[in-house]
Order: sequence, then C-alpha cells, then structure tokens
Amino acid sequence: VVISLLPAAFHPMVADHCIKNKVNLVTSSYVSDEMKALDAQAKAAGVTLMNEAGLDPGMDHMSAMKVIDAMKERGGTIKSFSSVCGGLASPDALEADNPLQYKFSWSPRGVISAAQNASRFLENGAEVNIPGSGLLSSARPFTGWPSLNLEVLPNRDSLIYEELYGIGDADDVFRGTLRYRDWADVMHSFQELGLLDMSGAPIGDAKQWGELLDAQAQSSSASAKKVAQARAALHWLGAEADAAITVDSPPGVTYTEANMHEARPVDALVSLLQKKLMLESHERDLVLMQHDFEIEWEDKTRSSLKSSMMLFGSEDGTTAMARTVGLTAAVAAEITLEGRLKHIPGVLTPTMPEFYMPGLDKLAAEGLIFEDSGCERAMAALHAYEK
Repeated sequence: VVISLLPAAFHPMVADHCIKNKVNLVTSSYVSDEMKALDAQAKAAGVTLMNEAGLDPGMDHMSAMKVIDAMKERGGTIKSFSSVCGGLASPDALEADNPLQYKFSWSPRGVISAAQNASRFLENGAEVNIPGSGLLSSARPFTGWPSLNLEVLPNRDSLIYEELYGIGDADDVFRGTLRYRDWADVMHSFQELGLLDMSGAPIGDAKQWGELLDAQAQSSSASAKKVAQARAALHWLGAEADAAITVDSPPGVTYTEANMHEARPVDALVSLLQKKLMLESHERDLVLMQHDFEIEWEDKTRSSLKSSMMLFGSEDGTTAMARTVGLTAAVAAEITLEGRLKHIPGVLTPTMPEFYMPGLDKLAAEGLIFEDSGCERAMAALHAYEK
C-alpha cells in the first residue's frame, strides 16, 4: 500500500501509478474530480484508492456513518444532522488579549483562503447559500462545549452529504468549522480593509504599515468601526504605524526588494501572522469534533443523539492534529493490508462499515475516542449496532 501525504494536486498522479502497478493507495485529502475519474480503472485493476482518511475529512465520516447506519438498522430516519470540527490552540496557549483568539498550526495563507469559501447547507428544509465574501459575517455562537467560548462558521457544501451519508430525508444538514469567539469578527475587519483579498491591488510604494493601512482604508468601503478594529488587532500583532512591511511570497512567486511593490496586502498580513501567531513547539493544540443527530422512528416519535471528541496535543510536542490525521491514515493502510476492502475496489471514502467499524476500534485503542450521549432509544440502537 502507498500512503500519499503529498499536496492534494499530486494524488491523482500517484493513483495512476498505483493502478498500473496494482498497488492500493491511501490519502487524507478530499476526492478531487481527477481522482474520481480514476474509479473505473481502479475497479478494473482491483485496486483500492482510499481517500479522505484523516480528521476532517476522515474521522468525521467514520463516526457519523456509524450512528447513521445504527439508527437506520432500527428503523430510524435522520431528520437533522449537524457536524462541526475545529483545529484550535489549547486555551492555555492563547494570550488573553490575543485579538484573533487563534494560533496557526499550518499555513496562515491556507486558513485565510478557507475563511472565504462559499458555503451552503440545509436549514428547516430550505437551502441556505453563503457567498465567500459573507462567510466571516455568518458566524454564530456554539455551545457544544460550555466551558469554551466558541463560534461556528459554515463549512463549504453540506448538501453533498445528503447523498454521501444517505440522509436525504433530513430537514437540516449542516457542517461547520469551530473557532474561538471573536475570530470571525476580527477577520471580517481585515476582510473589509481588503487585507484578505488574494488578488487585491499591490501595496505599491508603501513601506510601513501605517502607509498601507491608510491606503486600504481610503480605497475600501469599511466603516470607521471596522477600520479601528482592524488597526487595533494589527497593532497587537506588531504592525505599528512605523513598522516596516515584510511580505510572504505565495506559491509560484518570489518577492525581492526589486519587485516587493507587486506584493498584495494579504502577503504582508500572512508574513505578520507567521511571525506572531504560529503555534510554538511547547504549546498544545486542541481538536474538537461533534455530531448532533435528530432521529425520527417509525412511530413518529423522535430522539436526539450527540457524538463528541475532544483531544489535546501531547506535552512532547505531538499535536492533536497530527495524531488524528496521521493515525487515521495509518489505520486506513492497516485495514487495506488486512484485505478487508478487497471486495470493494475503486475510489473510496471511509463511509462503509467494513472500514469504519474496525477503524474506529483501532483509533480508540490509540486514545482517539468519541463519547456518545442521547435519548435512551437512540443509545440502545447504537449499542445494539456496536455488538
């Protein structure tokens, strides 16, 4: 078996070689259109191309499908499904006055890009569409862990999970990203100033942050309140008015003194965030995942069930994110090598019981455990399915 941890764009190339050599493949990335197009070839070759074997996607599929299949087996219908996940800094790694209430364990540029993805979900039977420009202003409080001050933002296209999870009768289908409260509001102030725009106007002759922010405020339609909020947050990050601008080069571009005037404001922000808000090796991260289900039984009564995981990084510097992604990929490789998926070759995700039942057991043995709670009828159905 080959485990590909390359950037997602390279997975189809690796998969093509795996098919030709009749070797199975595991990745932790979303199934791309290019990967999906290899399904027929993989089936013909008897090769398993297991994708989305990480945290999100990965453990989310496994834990959600276990509950969904358990409820269906007892005649239940999923009427509401909500799944949220967050990769955060442990509260003890955050300064109380950190305006973003966040630290980066991966590329700030990637986080900025994800914070501007369009999303859609189902609410009370109606489709809700959020444009990328409106994602940060759509955050709402999340109380799944009362001891943590959290908010949730919609996560891309939730509607595809109606078919993937077989929950087409649901009136509510929502997937969300967790952050600590105030993250979205401060990021929105940066967005209003044009600091998150990947294709924004170059910084030109601006050499200091004061010059850049004055220019951005004049060219944007941001309110005075939003401008003041952004300035205060940036000042905390080290962007005082007379602070020199440094920039981070995006993929495929290299900025030097000669062409720095071509850099975008977002390149300056990424550089600032990398200096000030990267998670240090001695600081712990925190992974949160929670699914909420509402089940309708054949007698039209309803039950609710919640499945949750909270995992802190280790004191030795191993992050919770690395454990959840890495161990899930390793478990996928082990299950594949055990031959459990021989009868279902092709492009797969970990949504079938042949995978998620042993997979969740193996992850639990490593300390990655979901805690389930809910109405007696739903819990009885889940326990019966586990046996």
